[in-house]
Amino acid sequence: MLSHDSDAILLGEFCKEQDLPRLCDHALLGNDTRHVRPCAAKESYTSSANELTVEIYLKQGSVLFPLQFLLRYEFVEQSAERRQGPEDAGPAACSRTFVSGSGYFGSPKNVFFYGRGGRRNLTCVFRFVPGSPEERVRVTLSRIHSVGEACTTETDARTDRSRCVYGAGSTAAANGVGGSRDDVTHARVTITHYPWPDIELPVGCACSGLRNPLSFESYPGAAVRVEFAVRDMNVTQDHRDFGFAAEYAFTRALPADRNACQDAREHRHLHGPGGFIDLTGVSSIGGHRPPRGPCDDFPWLIGPASAGSSMLRTGGFVFMKLRGYEIQRWRTNSFMCPTRNRVVVYTGAGDGPKTEKVICPYEASLNALRGSYEAFSPGWAEPLTGAQQLQPNSKTVAVEFLNREYGAYTVTWLEVSKMPRIMPSTNVYAMLSNVHPDCAYRCPELNACISSQFWCDGETHCPMGFDEDPVNCANRNGVNLVYVGVLGGTAVVLFTVTVVAAVVCLRCKANRSRRAEESRRRASQKSSSAVDPMMCAVDRAHYDKRFLEQNGGGVVGNSLGKRYPSSSDDLYLECKQDSMC
Repeated sequence: MLSHDSDAILLGEFCKEQDLPRLCDHALLGNDTRHVRPCAAKESYTSSANELTVEIYLKQGSVLFPLQFLLRYEFVEQSAERRQGPEDAGPAACSRTFVSGSGYFGSPKNVFFYGRGGRRNLTCVFRFVPGSPEERVRVTLSRIHSVGEACTTETDARTDRSRCVYGAGSTAAANGVGGSRDDVTHARVTITHYPWPDIELPVGCACSGLRNPLSFESYPGAAVRVEFAVRDMNVTQDHRDFGFAAEYAFTRALPADRNACQDAREHRHLHGPGGFIDLTGVSSIGGHRPPRGPCDDFPWLIGPASAGSSMLRTGGFVFMKLRGYEIQRWRTNSFMCPTRNRVVVYTGAGDGPKTEKVICPYEASLNALRGSYEAFSPGWAEPLTGAQQLQPNSKTVAVEFLNREYGAYTVTWLEVSKMPRIMPSTNVYAMLSNVHPDCAYRCPELNACISSQFWCDGETHCPMGFDEDPVNCANRNGVNLVYVGVLGGTAVVLFTVTVVAAVVCLRCKANRSRRAEESRRRASQKSSSAVDPMMCAVDRAHYDKRFLEQNGGGVVGNSLGKRYPSSSDDLYLECKQDSMC
């Protein structure tokens, strides 16, 4: 058995029954109603060129030594893929990269990529990378075929883009929100583009017959990725059951378009503590909309600040808010939405394209009580894996404005970090009454810390307006006035206690002085009482003389006189007993 290339290669030589070639004997068990597994690489031979020779030598004839064998062969087409066999048909074997020119591309026809060649799943990636910033690529998907009805291609009424809808009986399809299933046999083609080198955004998806060709033209300098995937093939299926056909072309953009896209790519990549994005729709003139530039619809990319940000102490994330609501059903456009404009928000930290959410925006002139759509960057609700954390744009949020009519909308975004936890191993965060040094400015309703630049700046950033609360804004240093009130009340209490204590001390001192004065007065009265008897003796002699005179005692010849006083004035006063003393 020879494989012919520039030099013939001997694949095997067998001359005895004990030395048998590679056999795929289980293939004899297959019939129209029973399908067996394909022959593996160790059960068959594959040539390395486009010619294979099988030679049989019979030295003694076949009468005495009969020879019977059954050989099955198949020509394998490898026009677009590199030469390979069943043992090396890996995920990247059918992938290709285009950097210039134009032409056709499509699904591989190599049987080894499909179920009949031993594969269950298939993924082929076609990359179109412009060689210069002036080039843009146009991809047109013209045909796709897939057995079964597990997936259908529909038009998203919200964005007018094609999407893949899986499982007619699934809950997701019944509710009109779509879905993604890998447990049924289907094939799909997805188109994505890269406005920035590491940011992959979806463009469209197709998994069944197309009513019209699906075409997409990239921004100047932006790459495009087309993925062809087949899932859950059986042993009888090959390229005749799954496949697609498309074409591509690299074109050169005008210098003005190139400069406009480069400017948008630089200025619409936002990062830092926060800011605003103004979205303005262009109104029609005379029933016709003015022509749009090729990069007027370039998306915005919002990411946390780079190294040096204070938020990196606890991990920086992005929080964005837009007045409006999410339209979840894709089958019919929301009749409750007051505008035909749409805002598409992309989030996701995986290697694939970001997940999209379609928002109906509200203008500022509408009722302020209407709700808002809020979103966090990946990693806020669930921690990122180690590989995702290494990606530079794993915590970003992309915003795309689908401009269809006049309207003015505002997207508010902030860099936030999680509030410090009381214990790292728990989900209990610090209480609001405790001002953490790493989280002096915060949104309690989000359990998030924000930058001091947005504290009491006149614009509401927290969902409940905590950053513009008058109590908080009374002190621009970010410390709540409640704490100041507590400290002030404590100072007043201490001052009152001090004053009361001082008054009590002064009164006690005055009482002590008064008691000392009374003691000195009593002492002086006691000292003066020792002289009073002599004074009383003189007074007694005076009154005795008067008494004698009034009673005739002082008249000669009248020795008896009046013995008793005749009036109240003739009283005898005892000095020690009378009050007059």
